[in-house]
Amino acid sequence: MGLTPRPHDLLRLRAGAVPDAALPGWASASLAACPWAVVRRAPHPPGLIPVGVRGPRRRQRHAALVPDAAVLRRVPPEQLDRRGRPWLSDALAATLSAVELRLSAEVGDGVTWGPIGGVGFELATGHPVT
Repeated sequence: MGLTPRPHDLLRLRAGAVPDAALPGWASASLAACPWAVVRRAPHPPGLIPVGVRGPRRRQRHAALVPDAAVLRRVPPEQLDRRGRPWLSDALAATLSAVELRLSAEVGDGVTWGPIGGVGFELATGHPVT
């Protein structure tokens, strides 16, 4: 993969990155539909990355470990923006614009930031969750 994943980075995973036996049914279905996970803060052995699998409901989150080699793509929050993402709802696009304006006013234009959580997930994957 090249770069060390950090908490909140989104990772596109190879099929089978997390064995189905290690996942609840909803998590297997979620990864099959949208093979992305978020990097978590958690102790982990070398060569494995702690991730969270997102389910269709807010309460559905599953912790797992994936091997470095299972990562196809890493997207840190600061690489996410709303431009070129036609699937965004008007409300989400307006919210991101307001955050950008507020951050610029508070800390200036030189700050590095990016959306995390459901907004970041949706921007990285195109899978609507917000």
